[in-house]
Amino acid sequence: MVLTLLGALAFHWAGSRNHTRELIAEQFKGMDIKEKEPDIFQITDEKGHTFLIYPGYATGWGGPMTVIPMMTRDGVVERVWIPEHRETPSFFSYIEKTGFLRKFEGWSVNNRESIPVDGISGATLTSAAIAEGVGQSMAKAGRDLLGIPVTGDKKTWKLGRDEVMLASVYLLLLTCRFFRFRKIRLVFLGLGFLFFGIYMNRPVSVSNIASFFMGHGPGIRENLFWWMLVPGMLLMIAILGKNLYCTWICPFGAIQEFIHRTAGLRVSVPKKVQAGLRFGAKLITWLALFAALLSGNASKAAVEPFATLFSLKGSTLQWYLISVVLAGSIFIPRFWCRFFCPAGVCFNQAAGIRRKISKFRVNRKSCQCDTQCKGGS
Repeated sequence: MVLTLLGALAFHWAGSRNHTRELIAEQFKGMDIKEKEPDIFQITDEKGHTFLIYPGYATGWGGPMTVIPMMTRDGVVERVWIPEHRETPSFFSYIEKTGFLRKFEGWSVNNRESIPVDGISGATLTSAAIAEGVGQSMAKAGRDLLGIPVTGDKKTWKLGRDEVMLASVYLLLLTCRFFRFRKIRLVFLGLGFLFFGIYMNRPVSVSNIASFFMGHGPGIRENLFWWMLVPGMLLMIAILGKNLYCTWICPFGAIQEFIHRTAGLRVSVPKKVQAGLRFGAKLITWLALFAALLSGNASKAAVEPFATLFSLKGSTLQWYLISVVLAGSIFIPRFWCRFFCPAGVCFNQAAGIRRKISKFRVNRKSCQCDTQCKGGS
């Protein structure tokens, strides 16, 4: 499984290139398409209507996206088209339904810096990435149409309330771990539910992990929270050899555990069935990661149901899955976490690698001691 995932990742890296030209050719098939300059296109439809395209590129929560404002010759946005993105489908669908893309219509190159665009609650990083992509496009149009020089935006470190709160959670977690304060684990789960689930709506998913390994994470300066949460949690687990995320702060795990404790019911699952289900979880994880790495699209790995639960946005099938998982947690503690969660499998594997390294060192040291003792005797 590991070798096939490495192969899929290598395939993705080898085939990574800019697909904008192909996407435009497919979307406007039959129309007159001229590439005025590299990455600047002029499209003329059957009625002789001409518009200009200056693609913009940004990175959302799920990875890179291509943002294409379609402009008139005067540099006025007619509509915004996003041909390629890697956001979770439910979140991106929410962006479209709220009419966020229509906010840019009528935006002119002349006043591109004067129109504020607020992010969409529940999909802040996605909407911010779209706004950034439109801004890049307008800057290119300003240079091409009005001769306005394009100056690169200076990226500054974003260290705000959310990042400080996450750092505080980590510090408290490590403190409890060091002093063995296990009795307050349920309190921490409640904190994780409120912070990661309700307030931030950003529990770690296998899609995030796939984005990290593909190098599709958002910029660290403007999205420090993402880097603290995803690679930071993986690093913490690998160093400690303990999956503290799932057991202490996972918001979806918290819901399942509280439901099970409230119900007070328990169904015993045979060990052979448990072993089969756990292997099934590894298989699901492998399939999700393989699909994401091979396609270069982390949203292909979006199999967890908790995005639907915390955002209250999802398809009928996703709501059915949520219902089954929560119903299962009444009888089986942490029903999803124990037998199905791909993110949990990734975290457990990271912790397992750390434990295997420690065990190898202990065994090696023991062998050296035995050799020395035998030599001395």
